[in-house]
Amino acid sequence: MGFYPRQRSYRGHVASVGGLPAASAALHRLSMTEDDYHRYIAAFNARDYAALETFFADDFVLENAGFRVDGKPAFRAFYAFFHEYCREEVIFRGFYPGKDGFVANVVIRFTGLRDLSPEVLEARGYSGMTPVPAGVSVDVEFLILYHLDASGKIDFIKGAVWVPAEDGAAAG
Repeated sequence: MGFYPRQRSYRGHVASVGGLPAASAALHRLSMTEDDYHRYIAAFNARDYAALETFFADDFVLENAGFRVDGKPAFRAFYAFFHEYCREEVIFRGFYPGKDGFVANVVIRFTGLRDLSPEVLEARGYSGMTPVPAGVSVDVEFLILYHLDASGKIDFIKGAVWVPAEDGAAAG
C-alpha cells in the first residue's frame, strides 16, 4: 500500500505540525503523550474502533493513498471494508512531539486475508491503494502526521511512505 504525499491546504492553512495560525497555536497545548499513542496503537491493532475513536475529534480527517476519509462514520466504513481484506498491525518505532501535534514513525504490517482487486478499490474510491494478495504479508514504514485540535483530539492524520533504496544502489 503505497502513495506519494501531496502538499494540501487543510482548513485554510497548510497541514503541518506547526500549521496553526500564531494566535491559535499560542492557545494550543499538546495533550497526547507517547503513552497515549501506545494505547492508540493497541486499540488499532485490536480493531477496537470505539476506543480508537476516543482519540479523534468528531470531524477529523484522514488522508492516505490519494483518498480522504472525513469524520468518524466514514472512518468506520472505510476500515469495515478494508479490514475484510487485509489485517493491519502497527509496529511502533518512534514518537516525535511538536507544538500542534506529533509525528509517529511506524511500520505497518499488511497481511492479505482475501484477494482484493484494483477494480474493487477503484470502485470504492481507493484507487491509490495497492492490494496485498491473500496469504502475503508486507511491511511498510510510515511517518504519520497527527494534528491535534485545542482539546488535544486528533483532527487530521496524513501518512507518508517511501520506497527504500535497493541494497547497493548508489546515489548520484
